[in-house]
Amino acid sequence: MVWEDLTPDRIQTRPAFLNAITVAMALGCSTNAIIHLIAMARRAGVEIGLDDFDRASREVPVLANIRPSGERWLMEDFFYAGGLRGLLSRLSPLLDLSCLSVTGRTLGENLEARKSTTTTSSARSPTRSTPRARSRCYAATSRRRAA
Repeated sequence: MVWEDLTPDRIQTRPAFLNAITVAMALGCSTNAIIHLIAMARRAGVEIGLDDFDRASREVPVLANIRPSGERWLMEDFFYAGGLRGLLSRLSPLLDLSCLSVTGRTLGENLEARKSTTTTSSARSPTRSTPRARSRCYAATSRRRAA
């Protein structure tokens, strides 16, 4: 990042923070997300406010019903369902894909690169176990829920 002069002010732009608000809304948008996004934006010299969250709440569907604010799914389930990259792919029509990321590429370029590697990797391993069977921590999680 240093050699490319990729400084935080080139990444932390208003459109990037609006993308973050969109993602937060799709995940149910906790009050902590609102507080922290506003604080980070102000620290970066970017003005975002509650009006931006209100606008997004009217346009962005909740796509992940994840605990603790959601009712059913764990973060582990979200990960095995495609995680943040899967969510970003679904939200791409609502995102500014021209935003620069820490990779030095735009969000759109990163999503396109992911699509091509996903297709390749899924062709290599057609049989996959269930997410629960793959998880090393599932047994511990189950014990905690039962207690």
